[in-house]
Amino acid sequence: MAQRGSRFRSTRHGWQNKSVGGKPLRIPELNGALTRTAAFRMTICAVEQFDYLIRKINDEDLPQIAAAQTAKASLLESTVDLMKLLTWQDFELLVELVFSQSGWRRISASGGTQKTIDIELVLPTTGETAFVQVKSQTNQAQFDNYIERFDERSDGRMFYVYHTANRELREEDERVSIVGPNRLAELVLETGLFNWLLKKVG
Repeated sequence: MAQRGSRFRSTRHGWQNKSVGGKPLRIPELNGALTRTAAFRMTICAVEQFDYLIRKINDEDLPQIAAAQTAKASLLESTVDLMKLLTWQDFELLVELVFSQSGWRRISASGGTQKTIDIELVLPTTGETAFVQVKSQTNQAQFDNYIERFDERSDGRMFYVYHTANRELREEDERVSIVGPNRLAELVLETGLFNWLLKKVG
């Protein structure tokens, strides 16, 4: 029974913290104008961003968001095309810059031909070491060969980075991260290296 002055409203499926499509509705990812209503605890209040709330619940984006996502997808596609125009030396440099902008520090390098370009990294904050293999073009058989080499090393992780392959590479070892063209393009944008890439190709 409700206490005096309070109200209860039944819901069809109970309390939910996800959209109709199952996407979690996390406070850090919501508009501040909406989340500030959390200050009105145990009270009934109007929701100023009601239309915004309904769109989030129904997984509907603003037209501006949809347009921005389309533009980003086009930019990512162009980034992949630009990476394929790099020489293998410049592609290795791009990969090194992506990792350095992400907090990794290059320790040493071995190789020097297009067939073998190894980069050794350390993450200063944790001391974690990684072995990076950079390939312009590759295939599953070649990748499997480097997995065997990784097993002989003491590094905690291996990154295999490439921009062209005859099919998508696969590996179940959680210590091995495959960075293909699409993921690398995202990292280029996230680390602010698109203009560097544009100038390098141009």
